[in-house]
Amino acid sequence: MGKIQNEVAARHLVQYQAERDLLVPFLASFDVNWASRIRKKGTQFSAYFLDPEQTIKDQFGIENEVLLIFSDFDQVQPRTMQAIDDFMRQSPARGRIDPTTVFLVAPDPSLREWVDSYSALNPQFRVTIAITRSELEGSRADTWFIRRALSEQLYSRDLFNDQLPLRNDTFFFGRTSIAAELVTSLKLGQNRGIFGLRKTGKTSLLFKIKRMAQSDGIEALYFDCKDPSIRSLSWEEFLEDIIVEIEKASGRKAPKSGHVSRRFRKIVADACGKKKLALLFDEIEWISPVAVLDKHWHKDFVPFWQTMWATQSECRDLALIIAGVNPTVTELAEVQEVQNPLFGIISPTFLTGFAESELRQMLGKFGKRMGLKFDHETSLYMFERYGGHPLLTRMAASFVNTKARDEGLVRPIKVTKAQLQLSEIERDAEVLYYCPHIVSELSKFYPDEYQMLEWLVTGNEADFYEFAEKGAAIRHLLSYGVIEKQSNGQYKIAIPVLGRYLLSEGAKNKEDWSPFYVVDDELRSAWLRNRIERIATDIRRLDRLGTQKGKPDLFGTNGFPEAEKFFQIELVHDRRSLENFLNQVNKCFVEAIERKGKELGKTDYFWRNIKSEYPDLWFALARAKIYRHDAMHLDLTKRSAALLDEMRGKDFGGRDFDQMKHGPFLVQQKVLDGLFLGTMVETDKLL
Repeated sequence: MGKIQNEVAARHLVQYQAERDLLVPFLASFDVNWASRIRKKGTQFSAYFLDPEQTIKDQFGIENEVLLIFSDFDQVQPRTMQAIDDFMRQSPARGRIDPTTVFLVAPDPSLREWVDSYSALNPQFRVTIAITRSELEGSRADTWFIRRALSEQLYSRDLFNDQLPLRNDTFFFGRTSIAAELVTSLKLGQNRGIFGLRKTGKTSLLFKIKRMAQSDGIEALYFDCKDPSIRSLSWEEFLEDIIVEIEKASGRKAPKSGHVSRRFRKIVADACGKKKLALLFDEIEWISPVAVLDKHWHKDFVPFWQTMWATQSECRDLALIIAGVNPTVTELAEVQEVQNPLFGIISPTFLTGFAESELRQMLGKFGKRMGLKFDHETSLYMFERYGGHPLLTRMAASFVNTKARDEGLVRPIKVTKAQLQLSEIERDAEVLYYCPHIVSELSKFYPDEYQMLEWLVTGNEADFYEFAEKGAAIRHLLSYGVIEKQSNGQYKIAIPVLGRYLLSEGAKNKEDWSPFYVVDDELRSAWLRNRIERIATDIRRLDRLGTQKGKPDLFGTNGFPEAEKFFQIELVHDRRSLENFLNQVNKCFVEAIERKGKELGKTDYFWRNIKSEYPDLWFALARAKIYRHDAMHLDLTKRSAALLDEMRGKDFGGRDFDQMKHGPFLVQQKVLDGLFLGTMVETDKLL
């Protein structure tokens, strides 16, 4: 049985004796540690801090004290909720009580319905456990009443199903250290950038920075650049709007006349005389050189940011934060043949998905409130399946919650990895709906990076790597956390469900689509010449470099034999031309390596030495050898048969090439792309 602290009994309850009996049902699960009468927003109520017993902590995941409100008003109004919100942000409540849950007791017989309606209109307001005074008075002898109320009302709220940016701290999770770091930068007058895929929490983080900055005495103003009321403006008009916002925030007035840039510099100087000023620009792509709708920003970008740059030169108390998909707008040295004002003045921070430990904490914290228990194994599964992406993970967890509700399961429920695996297809079909939100801006503003993702999921690693050598796209994709580099030096999609979406999107948008990348007919001749020339050059370079590094010889000092025949290879279009192609590749490379092994007196040189020292190149060469045996119906050893199955699985999902459209050419493409990629990877290892 819980207890009421002496100070509460001796002070508050002496004045409000009728509330003593109302506290009795709560004492079955809580201690009463603090109480006071609060007057705010034209309303008043009694506030209590309840300390949960261990059983409540275990069942509902409530670790801190919980706020209990006794309202005397017969009809609850929005101002009551606003007053509660204000109280929870101030001492002694702030940092002490649980920010996500509050008990509200009032005489209003329709209290529960009113709270449900208010929560529907304000989905980010904390979970409010609504109990009428008459219900509480009739439950004094019922020691389970409060636990049932918690179960019924906490479990009915889906805390995962919220897709909007978080405008308050109630459900803000993770990122606090990043926010603190960025606020420190604002204090020092440093400019920062926040970049990442959509729905990773950039806007929520900006709102958090705004709140923290204002608490530290920095005036922070937020601008959503994708808003048509902003992006449709000229740079001068947008600057005028910013001046108006600074005037409202600072109480100062800009000069009535003069060029807008000069008026901006003057109001910033005046405003910074009172406190530091931070301007936060979200969705920066919409007012940049990559804008796709309001293309006047291709030119307006330079004078707008020149004004910001010039103003900062005069006033060091002005700091900027820009947020977008990637830092391209800050990496361009020139825009419209003019020096980019943002080049070199923005320090980037990439917002990726949650770390596994952060994801585990989120699932545990929110899940317990909803009667769902995610253990370490299930959290790890969710992390690997959805890459730590906040939205995708929350929607997957919301699916778990909805499925449990529809099946009428009694909570709390232990969510197991086996259950998640059984429902994987059904759940991912639901989660796929949200994938377009993740990559929409990538495809819109940065099509090269989107193309690289498509190449990767369709197995076109060769073009992926070739393009990666030419620019910053690979660095951006890695920084998003959407791809990851494996131990063998190759890359893969880090969010499997996103890879599935990209495959399905390709099937939907292309009539002649294949789940495996196929070079278009009109591009094949150029592709073939490029691959042959690159392979011939790169494999000779690899052989020389490997010898210098003490690796086993591939061909020796004269390079691979029959090079002229390799350069004469033609496009494959049927089984006969495929056999000719595979024969020639096998002679030029595999048989040449095997002869080199015999010269060195080493048996099984290709299968042992080369496989051990050049594993990626070996697999590419073995592909040519094994597919040759298969195409020509030659007998396969047990070892070769197993390797054929592995290659078919990797290259064609286990199917025989005869069953696929463009089958013979696809084999040629896989062999040459594999040689190109394998040579490149092995060379990278030695450099």
